[in-house]
Formats: sequence, structure tokens, C-alpha cells
Amino acid sequence: MSHSIAHYTGTRIDSSAKHIMQCRVNHDIFNKFFNIEEKKLMDDKYRFCMQKDELVLDVGRMTRRETPGEFIDSNVRYEYPSVITTLGNAISDEVMDGIRRYYRDLNMDNEDDAIAYGGNKVFPYKFAFVGVSVGTAYASDLTGDNVGSVLIGGMATVLNGHFPCYTGELVQWYFDFERDEFDEDGFRRSMAGQPVEGSSHPRRGVRTGTSSACTAPTRRSTT
Repeated sequence: MSHSIAHYTGTRIDSSAKHIMQCRVNHDIFNKFFNIEEKKLMDDKYRFCMQKDELVLDVGRMTRRETPGEFIDSNVRYEYPSVITTLGNAISDEVMDGIRRYYRDLNMDNEDDAIAYGGNKVFPYKFAFVGVSVGTAYASDLTGDNVGSVLIGGMATVLNGHFPCYTGELVQWYFDFERDEFDEDGFRRSMAGQPVEGSSHPRRGVRTGTSSACTAPTRRSTT
């Protein structure tokens, strides 16, 4: 979030050892996949931009759309890592459902499958955590600079999402629209609504905006 808990409380954690890299906000995911007009990206620039203290996700891996059900790298090359911090309320219900199902069933055997939705449609991007943003970058280069700095090594203070986090816990990310996939303690639910045996706490959340990534502890279930 651009106005983080660290700003409000004066508790920002900083470290002398940092690794910061430049990343570019992916324009095509909004303009081509979600069909958002350039003027909308400009007029509503803060809905789609990367702002300070947000979780940053890489979307540089793309699939060839003509291969439904499989994820085959399209070998697109970017001069900067191609990232987003939010889907900006542009995502449809069926794509959200496809992302929920993909992460609900994710395991070592199917991690290279595509994110499928709406029958045989394929969401053409894969998400991977990069770091925490330390600057602002816009989805449209007609608005302003679309390249911003991202902290990929060091310490940062971020706001947790729907679940409590405690000092020293490992955290993972999730989208805020996945909230109902987990119980009140952050354990992933099964299809029957019960905690999955042996499952970890979710990718539980530090929010970064609407339909954005969050963080959460990864404690093991005792069920």
C-alpha cells in the first residue's frame, strides 16, 4: 500500500544491506488481455500503477495461447523484469475462479500447468514473487515512467492481509480475492470447507491494492 503501516506508526524496518533492481510495469496484461483502453490507464493511473511498499509479482512468463491446458513459454524477452502489483479490478469472475482453482490444487506435479478458466481458455501469464516496491511506476508510459525500483533483498515493513503474522514467521503471498480459500486461522480449506491435512498456512496476505497480492504466515497444519 502506498500509505503503509510503517509510515503510520513510524516503525519502518530498514537494513544496510539491500539489493534493488529496476522493473517495468507490464502494459499488455491490462491493455491487451483485459482490453483496458489507453485513456483509461491514463485517467485511472493509480488503480493500475505500482506504488511504494506494494508486493511485486513478475508476469514475464507467457504462454502460447494456441495450446489450451498447457503452459508453454513464449520466450518473450524483456529488458527489465515485467511486473504488476495489482490487477486493478479489471479481472473477470471466471478468471478469478481459474486463479483460485489453480492455487487450490497446486503441487509439485502440476506447477507447470496453465491457469485455465472458462472451460478451455488459458490465462496467458504466470505469477512469481519478486520483492517489495520502493518507488512508483505506471502501467501506461504516456502517464509517466513505467520503470520503478523493487527491493529484492534486504528488510522491509509491509502490512499483513487478512490473517495475523508474528515475528520470525515465514510468509507467502496470495491475492486478496482468495481470502475465502482459507479459514480464520489462515489454513487452506478443502473443497468440503475443512482444513487440508498437512497443508501450510496460505500464501497469506500483505495487501498491495485491489485484486492484489498479499502475504501470510506459512505455519504447518496440525490436523
